[in-house]
Amino acid sequence: MEKLNKKDKFNIFWIVVIYLAIALIITHGEFIFGSSTDWGFQHITFPEYFRMLFYETHDIFPDFALNIGGGQNIYYFAYYGLLSPIILISYLLPFIPMSFYIIFSTLLLGIISIYLFYKWIKGFNFSSTLCFVLTLMFAMAGPLLFHSHRHIMFINYMPFLLLGLIGVRKYFSNGSKWLMIISIFLMVMTSYYYSVGGILCLTVYGIYEYLKINDKFVLREFAKKGVAFALLVITGVLMAGVILLPVIYALMNGRGESFGGVSLLEALPPSINLEFLLYKSYSVGLLGIAFISIIYMFFMKKEKRFLGIVLSLLIIFPIFVYVLNGALYLDGKALIPFLPLYVLAIGYFLEEVLSGKVNFKIVFLTIIISLLWIYLEDNSLKLYFTLDCILLLLLLFLYEKFNKENIIIIPLVIISVLVCLGVNLSDSLVTLEDFGKQNDPLLEEITEDIAQSDKSVYRMAINLKASTQLVNHVDNIHENITTLYSSTYNTNYNYFFYDFNNNRASRNMFITSETKNTLFETLMGVKYLITDKKAPLGYEVWRQYGDYTVYINENTFPLGYATDRVINSDDYEKLDYPNDDLALIGNVVTDAGDYKYNSLVKEIPLNLNDGDKKNLIIQDYKDGYKVTVKNEAGGTLRVKLDEAAKQKIYLLRFTVEKPQSCSLGDTTIEVNGINNKLTCASWKYFNSNYTFDYTLSSNDNFDYLDIKFSKGTHYISKAELYSLNYDDFVNSFSDIDTFEIDEAIGDKISGSIDVTNDGYFNLSIPYDKGFIIKVDGKEVDYEKVNKSFIGFPIEKGEHKIEIEFKAPNALLGKIISMFGFGIFIIVLVYDRVSRRKVNG
Repeated sequence: MEKLNKKDKFNIFWIVVIYLAIALIITHGEFIFGSSTDWGFQHITFPEYFRMLFYETHDIFPDFALNIGGGQNIYYFAYYGLLSPIILISYLLPFIPMSFYIIFSTLLLGIISIYLFYKWIKGFNFSSTLCFVLTLMFAMAGPLLFHSHRHIMFINYMPFLLLGLIGVRKYFSNGSKWLMIISIFLMVMTSYYYSVGGILCLTVYGIYEYLKINDKFVLREFAKKGVAFALLVITGVLMAGVILLPVIYALMNGRGESFGGVSLLEALPPSINLEFLLYKSYSVGLLGIAFISIIYMFFMKKEKRFLGIVLSLLIIFPIFVYVLNGALYLDGKALIPFLPLYVLAIGYFLEEVLSGKVNFKIVFLTIIISLLWIYLEDNSLKLYFTLDCILLLLLLFLYEKFNKENIIIIPLVIISVLVCLGVNLSDSLVTLEDFGKQNDPLLEEITEDIAQSDKSVYRMAINLKASTQLVNHVDNIHENITTLYSSTYNTNYNYFFYDFNNNRASRNMFITSETKNTLFETLMGVKYLITDKKAPLGYEVWRQYGDYTVYINENTFPLGYATDRVINSDDYEKLDYPNDDLALIGNVVTDAGDYKYNSLVKEIPLNLNDGDKKNLIIQDYKDGYKVTVKNEAGGTLRVKLDEAAKQKIYLLRFTVEKPQSCSLGDTTIEVNGINNKLTCASWKYFNSNYTFDYTLSSNDNFDYLDIKFSKGTHYISKAELYSLNYDDFVNSFSDIDTFEIDEAIGDKISGSIDVTNDGYFNLSIPYDKGFIIKVDGKEVDYEKVNKSFIGFPIEKGEHKIEIEFKAPNALLGKIISMFGFGIFIIVLVYDRVSRRKVNG
């Protein structure tokens, strides 16, 4: 590494001060350094769960997350830090809350990144002043600080990427290989998603270094060096096999169908995609000078020309961004790993300017042609880029006249800091008050009390007015929840949740949120409900804790049960709504069986035209209604029911059509406090929620449907309403045989069951590959039953059942990692022997 002198250290110090000052400014004593978007949902709760699970099981390589999302392969959640070296360090610090550890560690990673970038950029023989400016621009880039408080994995690999860049330089300068290999390994372990872009960044930089040290390009020599370089990359990747192999399975099986993303054809046409490069947090996030710099590099020496061409192609041809985003959408966040190379390009351009070598004609023509292209395409950033270019031309003119480098340096520093401040102020941070509520120690006390008083295995729910951030949160190993928010997940469970009469209130299709659906809660064994709101039918007060009421439902399902009521899949497919949901309660649907389901519901006439209307117009549309609302606050409709809802569950469904344009907003309909949302048509995470389901129940009587429509035009092609007597519902599954669980921790569940008649066993854990199930010591085959869960035939009598989960590819991943580490050790020995020979 390059040695730093006193001025260099001084430069780094002041950049770090500015970096931390912005972090303080955006929190200004009222907010925690964490976004209300995803930070609390995922980046705190998942690492905290991984740590808690380790403390309980002492297994550093867990396979199963029983406590979250009904029980799932833990590698669905690996994106959030499973086996990350940064998170593993927290295992040694049980006395530090994970929220504070994450805040401290991400800020520290930013500071380390600043230091390493300065060390790397100094190796290009730039002046100390230019190193200061470039490192400041790197530190102030849109994503670096912003995603320290929002999406941590977007930037937490950056220190290892920078170490990798330094390692590439060492490899080409003296043949040292170890730093490059270990950097790639750590980068993959920290953020496997962004390691793809990171490895490509290292590869581009490797080609640059090759071209720099070789006057002539000889294809054979280039191929030979390229193969050797690729083997080092592969070694680092093999070392990370322990995370990559099981994650590959999870990615292939843990993502739902396309959600209105971009097609391949849409990603092909070239364009100047400034939003991939400039100003924003979900991009490289630099100033306009970055674009001018990479174009100007076309006219420099071959290695610089190569770098400029590659960096230009990444933003001009969106196909590259499309591929790096997993062929899902066009989002500049995929280019964040290339941030160091884009700043390097700025460095070369500024060096030309400050040395008086810049060709002003080329700069002027580059700016004019770029602006013309951008204005022809109606780019959203054209105004900012235009002002940026005008300012750059003015600065170049003034520098040419007065020859003072501060004319260039000071405006770049000030603008970089101001843009960074603006980007970070745009994030909605969690207030200290809300953070206190989300981490209320009383909730932990409640869950501990429940665990101490009830030693059985059950699920619980936390349904608070501000409980969204608790969707992945568990306080102890005995707390099992049905909710989940993860970008990858068990698709069987996600589909089942939204098919089973649950409302979809979020724009985000990845959230499996808490629900007031007493049918679902009963089926999933949600025995305890912690809430500061009213409870659905079936739940009675257990205890009061300040503002929180704990309810208990003694009629919920056990985690596993057996029954002889087995419905054939063909017969099941003939059932209409809502019987297709209700038939799954207390019965088992599989390819075998001949049980005939008898409906328990009664259809209720529903005519929205008869309701009391406010701020809306209702017209007939197909078999339903067209509802027009022009008021910003929305429109309301009150419909009287023909009968009071005493000990009844109402099942309401609106089939909606025609999502609105995003200029008008989402389509939302709320019924008795339960909300459904269809996202606007061009939203990149389009939720495809064309079926608005509402399960309405209360321990209090109600005889109205209070419906609220958002502003816009709502097309409801069909409206259906059914009622279900609660006692009939409970009696329908009163004769199931209960699986008595003796142990359920880590990757294993064991217990016993006394089966009344030959039939099927159903386990309310989402179906997946990787389970090993033994009945009375003999392994049995299992299948997917009830559309989502695990089931197998079982005979009459008493049985001991053992269930263990082994994540697919996990064992193979460990073997490949050991093989990779073996190669790494050989490389270390070879490097050491080679250095000894060189040194005599």
